[in-house]
Amino acid sequence: MVTQSTLETTLEGLESLINKYKLNNHPDDKRKLKVTKASHSALRKVILMMEINGDISCITPISDGKKHGWMVIDSNNKEKAYCA
Repeated sequence: MVTQSTLETTLEGLESLINKYKLNNHPDDKRKLKVTKASHSALRKVILMMEINGDISCITPISDGKKHGWMVIDSNNKEKAYCA
């Protein structure tokens, strides 16, 4: 079972990565910034969904071409992808 506090801790980690990539010290930082922002936005959607529907069983990062986000399995074993 994944708790909301775990997701909020992950969100804080993504925010620190966003701040790091904004410095643009390395050639690949722009792409990493874009991916991290998309994952951050999708995770906020997951947290909002958690407040509405309740707890989730599992969360996994996904990357499909230009879309990046999270695959969530809720307590009813239904899969849902959240991408930005």
